Amino acid sequence: MKPSKIQLFLLIYFLINGITFFIFKQFNINIISIILGTIISIIVIYLYSLFVKYKKINIDSSIILLLPILIILLINIFKNTIDFISYNYLINFPVLIIIITVVLISIFIIKENAITLYKTIEISSYICFIIFIISLIPLIKEVNITNIIYGFKTSSSLIYKSLLFSMYQLCSFLLLASIDTNNINDIKNIKVIIKSYVISNLLIIIKYLLIVGILSNKLISVYKYPFINILKSVKFYDFIDHLEKLLGFEYLFYDLILLFTILFGIKNIVIIIKQKIVSKII
Repeated sequence: MKPSKIQLFLLIYFLINGITFFIFKQFNINIISIILGTIISIIVIYLYSLFVKYKKINIDSSIILLLPILIILLINIFKNTIDFISYNYLINFPVLIIIITVVLISIFIIKENAITLYKTIEISSYICFIIFIISLIPLIKEVNITNIIYGFKTSSSLIYKSLLFSMYQLCSFLLLASIDTNNINDIKNIKVIIKSYVISNLLIIIKYLLIVGILSNKLISVYKYPFINILKSVKFYDFIDHLEKLLGFEYLFYDLILLFTILFGIKNIVIIIKQKIVSKII
């Protein structure tokens, strides 16, 4: 199924957030590195769009080369998913039960068509948007401007971390290709992708500013999930507190959507490989 523009936009948004917070996981990175990394990613995608526009590139036949990368990503994100759920939600709960549950949900999702993934993303996007808005204002009140200023200080590793951030960000572009190469072979789709990259990373910059502004670079390295720890600052009317577990569902959705997308990518490539093998036999 071909996704609508809004579905494609939201898919990129979820993938970028999932990759940033659950695979990249460098929360003390310089804010300037994030900005430069985003610009580099957009330039790479734009250059790719020029090659597509003038028919100088076609990745349809080489999409199977992504399979090893997807398997590595799958192992990484699956482990991180189990760790995140166990650490934040099901403490002292048997890890094996968590693993079995995630596996069963994943099997149920990928047995369906891609429409299931897109519908899940649309529903999840409403929840994530509401959670983000609810938590934003209380978190802004807790920000220390001095910490943010320090977060903009440059270092000798600025270029390296910018390139590293960009490389991880571009994984979302590869994931789109793995699900369906038409997602990145259509100029109109690439324009949507670039818009999503810009907006998604602007929001990520805001989240990183909140993390740095509230915790400071020194404390960030102490916490395993600093983006969850800052949510402990969210309180309403001085008596509704301890909302971090509920608000943390925003990140759980990013994580699970990334996991499901990788699985769909692997499923699609395996189908392509089978078709190639059958065509050669026939």
